[in-house]
Amino acid sequence: MYISEQNWRDLEILWDFMDIKHDLPAKADVGIVGGAGSLVDGADRAAELYNTGVFPLIVVSGFANPNLSGTKTEAELLSETLVSHGVPQEAILREPNASNTADNITFSAELLKERGINPKKVILIHKPYMTRRFFATALAYWPKPQPEFFSTSIKTSLRNYYEYDKGVYGGHGRLITLMIGDYERTKEYPKRGWMAEQTIPQEVGLAHGRLVKDGITGKPIK
Repeated sequence: MYISEQNWRDLEILWDFMDIKHDLPAKADVGIVGGAGSLVDGADRAAELYNTGVFPLIVVSGFANPNLSGTKTEAELLSETLVSHGVPQEAILREPNASNTADNITFSAELLKERGINPKKVILIHKPYMTRRFFATALAYWPKPQPEFFSTSIKTSLRNYYEYDKGVYGGHGRLITLMIGDYERTKEYPKRGWMAEQTIPQEVGLAHGRLVKDGITGKPIK
């Protein structure tokens, strides 16, 4: 995939829109990390927050993705990363069945309810460009009354994350296809009730249009 400098500028506009970084509370009840295949940076960020005392409990959610020939669940991979950063096993709840973003939210909420945990403040953690989708999905799927949600991710740039993704999976363009697909879902999924409506600035829509015109498109919506 050839990416011009103008394409990169437009991709960075989408990245900045999709990468929500809320001001986090000093204390929250739980962090929830959504599965991201073999990418474990969400667990890196969750461990950082746990180790600075922001929350006492972390839910890791995700199945063994057959498209990635996964032998371990995403929950296992994330849990192993948390432990490697000093998070104790008893501070981790594993949800190994979620196969999509709605499942991540729904199954995590159910797991907490089963444990008698009724959180008031929840920090949602994912890949940088997935934070908006994760947040909007939580607003659509978490049972009411809902806690207050905050989204966060590791601090990185689009180009650095592109290289990170390429290092894990090899090849080129995968991250870009997924990010544009997630942006397109942010427009389409609220119509289906699968995400909360998001206000999309004009410059973001124009950037997306230029990318599509240049043949840089997203993962198809089913």
